[in-house]
Amino acid sequence: MKSPTYLHNNIQTHCCILLIAAVVSGCNSGSTPVNSTSPTNQNSGTTTEPENDSDLSSDQATSNNARLPSQLPRETVQRELRDDDWFEEVAKQAGIQHAYRSAAEDGFYQLLESVGGGCSMIDYDQDGDLDLYVVGGGSITGSPLQAHGVSGKLFRNDGNWSFQDVTEELNLVDSTLFTHGCSVGDYNRDGWPDLFVAGYGGVILYRNEQGKKFTNVTQETKLDSCKGWNVQGAWVDLDQDGWLDLYLLTYIDWKPDPNRMCKNDQGLRDVCGPTLFEGTQDRVFHNQGGTSFNDVSAQAGLVPSNRGLGVITADFNSDGFPDIFVANDVQENQLYLGSKEIVFQEEGVIAGVAFSADGSREGSMGVALADINGDAMPDLWYTNYSNQDNSLYQLIGPASFIPATGTTGLAGVSREWVGFGTVVADFDHDNWPDIFVTNGHVAYDRRDSPYYQPPQLFHNQKQGTRFPEISSQGGPYFDGLYSGRGVAAGDLDNDGDLDLVIVHQDDPIAVLKNQNSNPHWVRVQLTGTKSNIDAIGAKVAISLEDRTFTHWVNESDSYNSTSDRRVLFSLPAAQNSDVTVSWPSGSIEVFSNLTPNNTHELVEGMGRQASTE
Repeated sequence: MKSPTYLHNNIQTHCCILLIAAVVSGCNSGSTPVNSTSPTNQNSGTTTEPENDSDLSSDQATSNNARLPSQLPRETVQRELRDDDWFEEVAKQAGIQHAYRSAAEDGFYQLLESVGGGCSMIDYDQDGDLDLYVVGGGSITGSPLQAHGVSGKLFRNDGNWSFQDVTEELNLVDSTLFTHGCSVGDYNRDGWPDLFVAGYGGVILYRNEQGKKFTNVTQETKLDSCKGWNVQGAWVDLDQDGWLDLYLLTYIDWKPDPNRMCKNDQGLRDVCGPTLFEGTQDRVFHNQGGTSFNDVSAQAGLVPSNRGLGVITADFNSDGFPDIFVANDVQENQLYLGSKEIVFQEEGVIAGVAFSADGSREGSMGVALADINGDAMPDLWYTNYSNQDNSLYQLIGPASFIPATGTTGLAGVSREWVGFGTVVADFDHDNWPDIFVTNGHVAYDRRDSPYYQPPQLFHNQKQGTRFPEISSQGGPYFDGLYSGRGVAAGDLDNDGDLDLVIVHQDDPIAVLKNQNSNPHWVRVQLTGTKSNIDAIGAKVAISLEDRTFTHWVNESDSYNSTSDRRVLFSLPAAQNSDVTVSWPSGSIEVFSNLTPNNTHELVEGMGRQASTE
């Protein structure tokens, strides 16, 4: 059968011919602005054209506009599922039917259409099965241009790959916000995970009422001041007081404008790129004991503005306080080193993660972390725009990274695509994390790179030395072309392997069931007592044979999404195992004789204190 590489040969050849002439940077359509009023226009070649389509005849308007996604050719041949495929697509038969609405088909060519949305794995009813929330996006209407919301959906997991839409009965139908990101955290420590949604024009915090319904508490918790363009919220206990704080990732200073027109590399009106607009400052909110949040952004030491699209947290300098990595769109990335006072020190340049390996600004989107080489330190991986490599950085010391894209065989393999959601996780049960990336363009009708693009799967050849692309082994889904955005990974059927959920632009979401059987495994779910109840920021390690494998409990990874927070290890045999947990509070405990093929709740203070010798 045809492989993804064979299917896209014509596209790839066409792209290579035109790359010499194309000048593209970042998550940018590379379009030429026409009569733009933007103060930060970084493109050249401005020409005189009508300010909007109302000045043209209908035939002229059509001929001068880029084709919308529904009008683009999308030839694809998907083969039958094989026994040795890694994944099977099961969304429809599982009852998970939902498509993120990007507003592209409204035909206004606005930047808002390009960002897309994500999903979150959340066990809202605490029955042990991961449920799934997917944001809805929105629409755009004219005269004057206005953005509107489309409600997200929550699907309850009833086991055995059966999901039910419970959005209405749980009071989650809400179309007030054009949504992008969603994240999960028990902000009030009542034992029930709450849901945070970010989007253009505001944010929403839903409090979980013991699994029976959700209540909008945005105003009550003083988060209703976030009126700009918000992309994602990351839950993290910044001062280690046991309460989850909120880092709010923002994008740019923008509003719909029918008179702002940009041309792509075919001379057609297309979506304008982000470099035409100033970035905005992110926000930091300190949790006031689970009742409300205090905005501490002014004293937090944030850069004045950035175009944030990806965010992830971990203690990168091993000082006991979480740090924050922000992946920006055509702007240097930030690495904020945390402190008890919630005053950050920005060290992106010094740490080596502000720019690409050759010193360029990247158009960065999705971000993930994992120990790729077995040295018990969290390495960074993030996706980038076309004509740029995705970036892998290995942590070699406290807040000190070296580039590893080239040395691991990841250079060049994604350069023609626009990478968005990504996860670094062990899909074949060898305890070495593999890489999944969903791709999709932000411009509709360019010559140099198509709108619909293939996903990619890379296999860790142990110790992070090489990551060959094995997309042809991924399954029939990998033969398709998509415009992907958010991704989450987790064990949706509790069988000991990790499944995938991918959110597309204006296409049904995909759910990939892992077909790699895992005969022996152990999973832990952490509950903090002195630490935050979700144990976000904890480090979990297991020693197997001659190696120790390490995971970090994280939140808000990939792109606008939240993956399964439980930690899964594969075992060489059906044996009891010991797991060591380094809690955010600073204590280190060993939990012994964990039985295989079970999920164990590990409660802080109930383990054996580890020796510090």
